[in-house]
Amino acid sequence: MAVLNDLTKILKRHLENGEIVRFGDFGSFQVTLGSSGAETEAKFHASVSGDYLTIDGQKYVICDPTYIGASIGMNSSRYKNQEAEIVRTKKL
Repeated sequence: MAVLNDLTKILKRHLENGEIVRFGDFGSFQVTLGSSGAETEAKFHASVSGDYLTIDGQKYVICDPTYIGASIGMNSSRYKNQEAEIVRTKKL
């Protein structure tokens, strides 16, 4: 079991660095992303799951660059039960 734990840690580290990990006959692992383009922002529609705030009817998905290892939509557990304070910098 320890070997599998070490293997997953190594796999994660290399994939996070954008590397392809090959395990011989077992297969290869790599991260790939895909998307379809949009001509304008108005034509762009994405459904992103995860934690979000709704402000004036608009959905804003959490994206915290300080939360190491978090993907888009992941909110740190230490903030899950805290109320957000919205600070407007300009009138929308």
